[in-house]
Amino acid sequence: MAIMETLLWPESPSWALLATVSLSSLAMGAALQSYSCYKTQLLKKTLPSPRTTLLPKLSPKQVAELPYPPDVLPGGREVESQYGTFRVNEWGPEKGRKVLLIHGISRPSIALADVAHDLVRNGCRVMLLDIWGRGWSDSPIDVPHDSRIYITQILVALASSKLPWTGEVSGGFSLVGYSMGGAIAISFFTYFPRLVSSLILFGPAGIIREDRLRAQNRLASISPLIPQWLIEWAVKRRLIKAQHARQQDIGASEKTGVEEVSEQRPSPQEAVAQKAHPSLEAAHWQINSHEAYVPSMVSTIIHFSLTSRHAEWRKAGTIISAQNSKASTSAPRQGLEHGKVLIIAGSKDVIIVEKELIEDATETLGGNRNVDFRIVKGAGHDFPVVRSSETVDFMFDFWKMKRLA
Repeated sequence: MAIMETLLWPESPSWALLATVSLSSLAMGAALQSYSCYKTQLLKKTLPSPRTTLLPKLSPKQVAELPYPPDVLPGGREVESQYGTFRVNEWGPEKGRKVLLIHGISRPSIALADVAHDLVRNGCRVMLLDIWGRGWSDSPIDVPHDSRIYITQILVALASSKLPWTGEVSGGFSLVGYSMGGAIAISFFTYFPRLVSSLILFGPAGIIREDRLRAQNRLASISPLIPQWLIEWAVKRRLIKAQHARQQDIGASEKTGVEEVSEQRPSPQEAVAQKAHPSLEAAHWQINSHEAYVPSMVSTIIHFSLTSRHAEWRKAGTIISAQNSKASTSAPRQGLEHGKVLIIAGSKDVIIVEKELIEDATETLGGNRNVDFRIVKGAGHDFPVVRSSETVDFMFDFWKMKRLA
């Protein structure tokens, strides 16, 4: 989300540049090089991940020094599909509660590594995946990156496990989504509610108020008028510029007009954790090392709204209300345990604002009976990264389970 906010800062001149400045006034060399790369990409249906474009060129020592080494998380496997090959990590007690975690728009699954390790220490079986075009996953570029492609990826990931994650014998699984992953989780639940036994959202996107992400909506609206390669060139240029600014000065956002969600007046301890956490470096590493990263992000911004998914949320609320109505009879409960969605948010998040989130999620999900909120005090959008233990505490409290460790 931090990189997303770098990209989608509402007052950014980048999108005005795209809409009003002729190509001849741009940096012609870099732009035309980007166009040449884009023409090459058009001949492909899938862009490969660094697993095939980078790893064969590196020594074991260099691989180990990557911000996101391919073996940094346990239980890794490559899953093949019609859309390309993607990375899944699954580990933990085979008979433990099954928990699937979906990361956000910019950082790969390593962003949720601390949450996952904590869950495993407390008896859970976890699964994480790098969504298309992030981390160690390929990306299909001949289809829009909308909810359909992410739902399909989840289903393929579940089917790739040696353990049953679906069906009556499985008992269902807990679905956890962070930021954009929260919007993906809601979308998945609306189509496969019987598969999900628990739905937990960390600072979820999907119903963010439009004035918080004006530039994203502006880009989506003007994208049919602008060549895709030119959008990708401008996005990559801006991301690299923001990356360099951050490397020079962790407070550079105030100087350049770039506000990152990860820098929302954290405590000194949080500031150190944010700067040092490998997931932030992994997000930056992808810009230059993953040729599918920028195209995938642009396609997601255009085709997967982070602000106007209210209909999906209302559908989820209707499903939960129906499940709760049936639960009031003598029939065995089906659907979400405790009949609620758990939403965890940071009190200092400046995009997914606590007050707005509570109001809008309560309304779209059908009222207080269907949703429970927990707030990480003093935390910004990075709370699952820098305050993972507190986040997991809320999860276990919601599940009415005691910690083992």
